[in-house]
Amino acid sequence: MNIIQRVAGQSRGVLINLKNNSGKCLSTVNAINLADEESKEWASALPYSEIPGPKPKPIVGNLHRFLPGGEFYNLQLADLYVKLRETYGDIVRLTGIANRNDLVLLFNPEHIKTVYRNEGIYPVRRGLESFVHYRKEYRPEMFKSGGLLTVQGYDWHLVRTKVNPAMMQPKTVRKYVEPVDQISQEFINRMIKIRDANNEMPSDFWMEVNKWALESIGRIALDTRLGSISDNPTSESLRLIKHVHMMFELIYQLDILPSVWQIVRTPSYYKLMDCFDVLREITSRHVSKAVQRLDESPPKESEDELSVVERLITIDRTIGQVMAMDMLMAGIDTTSSAVCTLLYYLAKNQDKQDILRKELREAIPEPKGQITNDILRHLPYLRACIKESLRMVPVAPGNLRVNPKDMVLAGYRIPSDTEILLGHMTLARCGSQFPRADEYLPERWLKQRGSLADRQIDNADISSTNAHPFAYMPFGFGPRTCIGRRFAELEIEVFTSKLIRDYKVEWKHGDMKFDSKMINFPVNPLRYKITEVN
Repeated sequence: MNIIQRVAGQSRGVLINLKNNSGKCLSTVNAINLADEESKEWASALPYSEIPGPKPKPIVGNLHRFLPGGEFYNLQLADLYVKLRETYGDIVRLTGIANRNDLVLLFNPEHIKTVYRNEGIYPVRRGLESFVHYRKEYRPEMFKSGGLLTVQGYDWHLVRTKVNPAMMQPKTVRKYVEPVDQISQEFINRMIKIRDANNEMPSDFWMEVNKWALESIGRIALDTRLGSISDNPTSESLRLIKHVHMMFELIYQLDILPSVWQIVRTPSYYKLMDCFDVLREITSRHVSKAVQRLDESPPKESEDELSVVERLITIDRTIGQVMAMDMLMAGIDTTSSAVCTLLYYLAKNQDKQDILRKELREAIPEPKGQITNDILRHLPYLRACIKESLRMVPVAPGNLRVNPKDMVLAGYRIPSDTEILLGHMTLARCGSQFPRADEYLPERWLKQRGSLADRQIDNADISSTNAHPFAYMPFGFGPRTCIGRRFAELEIEVFTSKLIRDYKVEWKHGDMKFDSKMINFPVNPLRYKITEVN
């Protein structure tokens, strides 16, 4: 920082004597002034070592706190974050945990905003070290491109720039409304078929939802149907789902919990490498079939006719294949969790479900009516219901970043290359940001007065517009926002519209419990009661 100060001082002395007749010159002055301000802020800030947090002991660090008898033993991530904030405040330093880097946790949206605004054009997000290890060291011959999940910096930027047009443009997503509608209707038909005598779903309904999610993302990522939701699903589909579950659990054990796998190859390490091999084998086989079909089919007349996989492979065949594989692996548990959480909160809040059904029946006059893109654009209460369930239980308990430069947060120095956890889930359940935070109130997300919901509740005091804009970030922010967001939202919106329009969903089994690990997901048997509504 002394160098910055010297350069700033010398340059300022020269520039002050120049006439400000150039916008470029003024920009330079502003940049130097900013550097000078940052230098002063850094000089007056408290040392990094003084950030509040559990104090490590010699040799063992803080590892003992996570072992049997320790204060953090067996705590779910969401509960751990709440406990750390309650004990130490809005900024917490967690250090001395086995073979882990320090982690700074932030629970103030203004500090989170500072991190996002200073992440630069190549945001760094670590946290999947075992996945990176698998692709770059364990099976490097299989992955010439690591994909978005495993690369950083400029390499990440190159990949993201190539795949954004295929994954993030609304016109691409619109192509899939009809096939996603068809898959959703088939799944609802199956739900009705597998109901028990009390009209409840079977205890293994989580697996059924996973089949629907796999079938949906398979149609999007591979341009094909996988047969996952038939009465006799393929063994390969079931095997894929099983190993995706296993992957999330083992990554949590190796990359989140204290672990020494990078020093000593543990049994869990070998299980995860085998799991990755199985997932690669299954997904690569499906991707190869998709590529072969595309090679054998006549060329499309315009780019607008291209599917996601066609767009990706046309841009870069290697990247396209890896992206399709990643979509299959990342699009099952995550979307399933979001849908099951939404159904739970709608089932527990029948008044909200009734409002939603009224909106849906006005937009979709006929039972089992086909969902169109135009219909989806006119369902504000549906989108509010989804936002509110993601506020209550987001798919991920937080977001990770690595700051590219020195910065000051909450009056403390944060050196560059520090891993930072952005505690969005904790903030989203905070009453100071969202009044009546423990209540499921979709009305807080409605922007226009006079809607169906406004007849039921005055949303002025609970409006989400009163919350800090960086308190709620279920899909992340900036260049590294979730690449699959639009497709996940499409699947959730279409399925929920078709189900709630024609059926009443109830929950008779007490409060739902959620595991908070790599992702948040329900652990109760998902015995929703589904009955026809005339």
